[in-house]
Amino acid sequence: MKSYRLPFLFILLIAVLSFSSCLNSDSESQFDWYEPMTVSEDRLTMIGDYTNNRYYIQNSDILQLVDNNNAPTGEYVKRGIFYVKFMDGESINDQKKEYKVSIFTLSAYPVKNMTMMSDTIEHSNKFYKLGRECWAVNGYINVAFAPTYKSGEKLSINDFNLYIEKVEGSTIHLVLNHNISEVENPTYYEDYLLISFKMPSKCEVLHKFPDLEFIDSSNTELNPNGYSDLVNIKVTAKGLNDSTQETNTFQARLDMGY
Repeated sequence: MKSYRLPFLFILLIAVLSFSSCLNSDSESQFDWYEPMTVSEDRLTMIGDYTNNRYYIQNSDILQLVDNNNAPTGEYVKRGIFYVKFMDGESINDQKKEYKVSIFTLSAYPVKNMTMMSDTIEHSNKFYKLGRECWAVNGYINVAFAPTYKSGEKLSINDFNLYIEKVEGSTIHLVLNHNISEVENPTYYEDYLLISFKMPSKCEVLHKFPDLEFIDSSNTELNPNGYSDLVNIKVTAKGLNDSTQETNTFQARLDMGY
């Protein structure tokens, strides 16, 4: 399994949560627009987190990940902040939802699958802090946190997991876990880090938690697809001094999975 090293691939929370998509006013700039986006499996399009616009990629080769020797890994960027240049003199407007773009540069988010149940070791490591303003979009839950770790050791994305602890009504309670033995006298990571966790499908969640309810299932405005898929999400994590860190409650849509 490929091991991502967090200090090099994570971005600061301040660059994520305070990130507002905006049109670059400098006509000489090499990009016109930037926004967190999700890349389609065929790597032909991207969906914007904030605008929900669809961007057709004209230079998808830039999505190829490389190793420390600049050799292709066979993996591709799935999520990140993308800086794009519009083709054919286009510009963002409220009446249009699809654009052809060339990617100027990007900052990739580490991506990992959520799990349906706890897979933790006893006395797992504690977090320094958990970002309260996490969000869900395009099938991903984006969790920001500041971990603790042993001085001199590198953090790995493989040591973090997000799993469903329980379901109460229309709320899914998730736990973020740092699955290494608790570090004594740890070093604190002062800045927030972020992982985009791929959510399980609606079918998978209901198979494990059949009592899950959905938000206002009869409201066609909230459920435009004709079926209920909207739920509340709350994330907690083990904090220092026996505290519990928690996010604000936010909403997410569960994909059908077929």
